[in-house]
Amino acid sequence: MMVREARSTHPEVSPLELFFDLVFVLAIGQLTHHLVDHLTWGGAAETLVALVAVCGVWAFTTFEVTLLDIERTGTRVVTITVMGLGLFMNAGIGHAYDDSPWLFVVPMLLALNGPAIYAAATAPTPLLRRHFLHVLIWFAVSAPFWVAGAALDTQWRMWCWAVAALIDLVGTWTAHPVPGGAIRTQQLPFDAEHMLERMRLFLIILLGEIILLGETVLTPWAA
Repeated sequence: MMVREARSTHPEVSPLELFFDLVFVLAIGQLTHHLVDHLTWGGAAETLVALVAVCGVWAFTTFEVTLLDIERTGTRVVTITVMGLGLFMNAGIGHAYDDSPWLFVVPMLLALNGPAIYAAATAPTPLLRRHFLHVLIWFAVSAPFWVAGAALDTQWRMWCWAVAALIDLVGTWTAHPVPGGAIRTQQLPFDAEHMLERMRLFLIILLGEIILLGETVLTPWAA
């Protein structure tokens, strides 16, 4: 993506952005617990698919906030809303493949599509609005598989969700192209320095969570 003009300073990561990141660090902790409780190839596949969904919500919202400016009131409202939905999604991770898939899927879909609709309607430039419209089209393709997976028996759930996760991944890696309307991401104004700082701080918080989680898991064995 095209980086904004070089400057000596760039907007610091706000406390709101850090709180947002913390919600998704906790989600990764929940996924780790799921993997520890299901140490099989099937459990690993389930964890990977759910990880794609969780990271997708974090990545999309983070990039959207960076593109639309966290100082905008509307952008802050979107961030807080996704934080709340993320907490519900976290609560559903442990039972996503059991008897409560909707607690995971519904907040996840709302956290993806709601902000995309807001961005497609309010982004400051026509190019950005068209970009988020393309994102919505891709979400519309993957959403039926997420819903179908939640509605079907557990033996089919992971396969439907794997297809949905693959669609979301391909859309992200290819910049959400649509027939006759692909947008080159180099055309989008993007504060790369701010995003790199977000990712650096996210990884630091995640590392702390991993250390604490490791101590929790190893303590019973040491005893």
